[in-house]
Amino acid sequence: MPRTLTGSIVPDLVVVGRRGWECEQVVNMLKRCKAVRRHLHEIGTASGGQVATLLQNTQALLMPSLAEGIGIPVKEALSLGVPVISSPLPAIIEHAGDIADYI
Repeated sequence: MPRTLTGSIVPDLVVVGRRGWECEQVVNMLKRCKAVRRHLHEIGTASGGQVATLLQNTQALLMPSLAEGIGIPVKEALSLGVPVISSPLPAIIEHAGDIADYI
């Protein structure tokens, strides 16, 4: 549930999956920032049902990956009508086409 931070609504960020390679800087930055830390939740592994429940109750799927295999999280999100914000990787573009917002 969103909480207020300096007068604005801030959604929680739920990171699902094992940490990838070379992500230490991002993880350290997120955990050091007190304002972000209370909104950050990390789930190392999740069943298909848990992922579906998370996706059905989210505002968007963020996929700022530098190296995504075959884009399954994006495909799952789009099948549930969840907006996708992603890196423009070939596997993501293959599944999302012009539906996703690319960063």
